[in-house]
Amino acid sequence: MFFRKATEGLYSTRSPLHGYRREIGHAFLCYCEESLLPLDRTKLVNELKFIHSKNFELTKEGYAKLSFVSGENYQEMVAEVIDQILDNSSNPLVREIINVLKAFVC
Repeated sequence: MFFRKATEGLYSTRSPLHGYRREIGHAFLCYCEESLLPLDRTKLVNELKFIHSKNFELTKEGYAKLSFVSGENYQEMVAEVIDQILDNSSNPLVREIINVLKAFVC
């Protein structure tokens, strides 16, 4: 079932570790948001929401670049990005989102 959905573009990777990596992505985003002051947290969330809307809501390009499940919201988008990073992806959309996270957390 998982591999069939992965081949249909639902998930970003076919790895059997995909679910674990996505949960790491959710935990990482939670850490990022919780470690920031409220104003910076708002800025981070707004940046991620902007990237999400630009790639999934306005143009729908993100579905092809990342995955179908990423279109749900910015949290799912970040979880898929972390999965791809842990799977050694060189996707430009992944790099863009990681750079935003780095700008706020590092």
